Amino acid sequence: MNLKLLFLCTSLLLCLLSCSINKTPKSADEVKPNLFLFIADDLSDFVLGITGNQYVQTPVIDQFAANAVSFTRMYTPSAMCAPSRSALFTGLYPHRNGCHMNHGNIYDGVKSLPQYLKPLGYTVALVGKTHIKPKKAFPFDYVHPDSLGSYLSSVSTPVCVIYASNEPHGPHAKGTNDLDAVVIPQKWLNTEKTRQKLVGYYADIATLDQELNNFLTAIKQYQLDVHSLITFTSDHGYEYFAKWSCYEAGLRVPFYMQSKGIVFKTERIDQLTSFVDIVPTFVELAGGMPSNEIDGKSFVSLLKGSNKSIHDFIYGAHTTRGIYSGLAYPIRSITDGQW
Repeated sequence: MNLKLLFLCTSLLLCLLSCSINKTPKSADEVKPNLFLFIADDLSDFVLGITGNQYVQTPVIDQFAANAVSFTRMYTPSAMCAPSRSALFTGLYPHRNGCHMNHGNIYDGVKSLPQYLKPLGYTVALVGKTHIKPKKAFPFDYVHPDSLGSYLSSVSTPVCVIYASNEPHGPHAKGTNDLDAVVIPQKWLNTEKTRQKLVGYYADIATLDQELNNFLTAIKQYQLDVHSLITFTSDHGYEYFAKWSCYEAGLRVPFYMQSKGIVFKTERIDQLTSFVDIVPTFVELAGGMPSNEIDGKSFVSLLKGSNKSIHDFIYGAHTTRGIYSGLAYPIRSITDGQW
C-alpha cells in the first residue's frame, strides 16, 4: 500500500471514530415518551376527594391529580360507553365514526389509535374493558388485567397502554358504610334508595382507587415511568342525572395528566378540550403529524402554556338505542364553555 493511500485510509478511520465519539445523545424532547391512559367507567367528577367529596376515600386518585395537569373542561362526546370510547380511540365524533349507539360499530375504513401510533414505532395495548367494535378496526394488543405485569416486562418501548377499568360501573358491591352518613349531592332526592345506591357506588370507587394504584405500581416496577405521560379519566358520568344524557354532569369528565421527563408549563387547563383530541395529542407527543381529517385537535400547545383555545365549541350527542330501556330518541348539545 502506498503512503498516499495509507494516509487516506487513516484519515477516514479517524473521521469515523471522531463522529462516533462526538455523537450527541438524544435530548429529552427527541425521546419518544411512553403513553399511559387509565379510564374509569361511570365515574363522575364530583365523587373525588380532589374535587371536594369528603365521604368517599380516593387517596391514590387524589395524590395523582394533585401532581398532574388538571383539565377543568374536558368533555366526552357521548355519555355512553361505546360511543365515548370509539370517539376517544378514533378522534372522530360519533356521527363521523359511525358509533352513535351503545354496542355499535364504527364505519369501515375509520382509523383508530393503534393504526396511528404503530407506524411511529409504538406497541399499543388495551388492558381490561373493550366495548368497541369491530375488533379488527382496533388492532390493540388485548391484555387481561391479571397479565399486565408479564406484558409490561416483555414489551419493547416506546409503548402506549390503555387500562380500561370496569369500576365503578354497576352492579355495585355491597357497601358497608353508614347509610345515614352518606353525602347526597345538592338537588338530588334524598331517599333511602338513593343512599343505598350511592353507598355501593362509593364502595366501587374505593376499588377503582386501588386498581389505579396497582397500575401505577406496575408501570414503575418495570421502569416505564422514567420518560412517560400518564393520564387518568373516565368515559362519562354516573347514571344519576348524567349517563345517557347531554347534561354537564354526563359529558364533562375528570381528566388529569401527569408527566415524567416531559416539561409542561401549566398546572391547569381551562380551555375546551374533548376526547376526540386524545389521538392527535398522542400522535404529536409520539413525534408524528396529527391528521387534518379527524375532528380532534392536539392540545400539546396548551400543555406548553399557550392561552389560545383549540376549540370554539364542543359537541355532545346521545341516541337512546342499544340500551335496555327507553324509546329511541336523539339528544344533541353544543357548548362554548359558558353556556
